[in-house]
Amino acid sequence: MSRYSLHRHSEYWLDPDQFNPNRFRPKHEENSRSSYAYIPFGGGPRICIGTHFAMMEMLVIMALIGRRYKIELSCEDRHKMSAATTMTPKYGVRVIAHPRAS
Repeated sequence: MSRYSLHRHSEYWLDPDQFNPNRFRPKHEENSRSSYAYIPFGGGPRICIGTHFAMMEMLVIMALIGRRYKIELSCEDRHKMSAATTMTPKYGVRVIAHPRAS
């Protein structure tokens, strides 16, 4: 099964190719269409055991970065995804980190 295709399926998501992270919130109307329409860590009895740890770790890291820097996507960024075992940006993600005043 292709998670890439499922996460961009027009039967489950409005404008599926548009970047809209809010659609994945648990109470969002689009996310209520199917409990298995968004499965970044798998689903059912074989769901990844590290799901909660990974999400908490991501929040902590983003909070630490966001506290020190304002992140802006570079105009030189070439957004293209590479579908493999996990999704990854094919060319990386070019950003500009502006230090926040202390």
